[in-house]
Amino acid sequence: DLNSYMLEHTGKHLESGRLDIWSHVFSQMDKFDFLLGLGTGNIHMGVHEGLSVHSGFVYILANFGIIGIVLFLIILISVFNRLIVGKYWFSLYLCIAFVIREFFEVSLVVNNFPIAILFWGILATGFIEKNNKKVV
Repeated sequence: DLNSYMLEHTGKHLESGRLDIWSHVFSQMDKFDFLLGLGTGNIHMGVHEGLSVHSGFVYILANFGIIGIVLFLIILISVFNRLIVGKYWFSLYLCIAFVIREFFEVSLVVNNFPIAILFWGILATGFIEKNNKKVV
C-alpha cells in the first residue's frame, strides 16, 4: 500500500490530509451552495481561516459553485484551443502542467501570486508572439 509506505518513510499520508480538508469543505455546503458557491472568503476550515484547500478546482467549486468551475473550464479550453491552433506547443505544455498542478495546490487563483503571474505570462507570450510574427 503506497499510503502506508509514504507514512512509514515520510511521516505523512500520501494525500497530506487533502481528502480530510476537501471532505470538511464539502460538508459545509448544501445543494444550493454547490450551484452558486459559498462566496469568496466563506470557507471555514475549523483550524484557522488561512488554511488552504490545496486544490484550485475545489477552491473555485466551494467559492463560486458549479457555475464558477464551468466558466473557469471554458476559459482553460479556449486557451488550450488557441495555443493548439497557433501551434504554441511550449506554452501549451506549460499550461497543461500548471492545470495538473492546480489539482493539488491553489496557485492560479489565490495563494501563489508568482506562479499565477508566470502562468498568465506564458499565455500572453504565446498571443503576443503571434501578433509580432512577420511573414517571410
